[in-house]
Amino acid sequence: VLPMQIFVLVEQKVGAGRKGTRLGDELSMHGESEHIRQWKKRQATGTLRRSVTPTRSGSAGLEDLDVDAHVVGLPSDAAGGVNGLGQASQATSYLLPDVDSESPSQEKVECIQLPRKAASEKRLSALLDALEPSIGGMDSRLGLRQMHVAWSNNCTCASSAVLAMTQLRLLQGQAKGRQVRRLEEQIRAFADVAQSGVSNLRGQQLAQVLRAVQGRTGYDNLVKFVASRMLQADLGILEEARNMSPSDVATLVEVFAVNQRDATLYRKLASICMQMDARLFSVDDIAHILEGFDKSGMRDKALLRHMASILQTSSSNSFTAQGIGSLSSSLASGGALDDAAFRALSAAAQKLPAADYTSESLGVTMAAFACADVRDPPLFRYLSKVVCEMETSSFDGETVARIAWAASKQA
Repeated sequence: VLPMQIFVLVEQKVGAGRKGTRLGDELSMHGESEHIRQWKKRQATGTLRRSVTPTRSGSAGLEDLDVDAHVVGLPSDAAGGVNGLGQASQATSYLLPDVDSESPSQEKVECIQLPRKAASEKRLSALLDALEPSIGGMDSRLGLRQMHVAWSNNCTCASSAVLAMTQLRLLQGQAKGRQVRRLEEQIRAFADVAQSGVSNLRGQQLAQVLRAVQGRTGYDNLVKFVASRMLQADLGILEEARNMSPSDVATLVEVFAVNQRDATLYRKLASICMQMDARLFSVDDIAHILEGFDKSGMRDKALLRHMASILQTSSSNSFTAQGIGSLSSSLASGGALDDAAFRALSAAAQKLPAADYTSESLGVTMAAFACADVRDPPLFRYLSKVVCEMETSSFDGETVARIAWAASKQA
């Protein structure tokens, strides 16, 4: 059987009465093409079935395949249209490999061809226009994900989708008017492609995908796919620790903390962190990672001790009021009562000017030190002074209660 060009159009359920139907029969019900006519002729002359001797690649001919659950393709006509649904984009076609091939092709298939300057474009309007052809040329009822149900390990579309999503996120602040809707539509379309090809992505790319959809709704399934991918064995801890950055891990943990509760997932992320070069971590990275673990309820004491040791060597100039509050809270709630780490946080907190503090950061920091039973009179004197200098209107009831409780514990 000659290779057949299939445009994947729709995911159609097959009734119980049609299960076991050969794929060639199913396709011939939906349209005509030269390949379908050849298939029918061979069926009529009795020359259809090939020898049952398997090829080296173990693949079967088209006529030997049984339809089990889905019919996902329609043949193209001579003009490239698809069964009356209009012109199909050439970039979204699939060519079934020759069943007699000795080995699978190693050539990369680039179904989505991004414009050359997509990764360096600085104007959102130009980027949206440039990316439009990549997601256009299809029936309005279809999405890019449906066009990739016949996913190939050689397909580069998932990586291309990650690049597009990353650049769209970087320029999203420029969106106004109709651009807002176009931006969301394109992120949605490329996210579908990334989800379909998630098995081709590495840890850094997975973090970029979640970073692009962070704060957006409707991506719960994508998060589940990414979490499942992170657990796969081919994403080795040492290799990912070399290729990922602390901010990548922070993004993954923060997004997973919302609804992922697999302890194995968090242990793997903690292991990746502990294999990274300590010099790569900023104070904000540590704060975000520990806060994410804290919110997930999956506290890892080995990770807390590791991060506490990094904090001790961090420059006091790299701390922020919010970061100190977040770090001290995570260390206290995680049970990592590391005096050296709290001393480092205390020294940094006392060097910050009063203007850097908010009522919330004051309350969180003071309550965390009190919760950890760390007595630090100089720190509390300084923070109490900052409290007295702030406008009373900036405090809410919860913050007042925290500060009062912390002060009573230090008395």
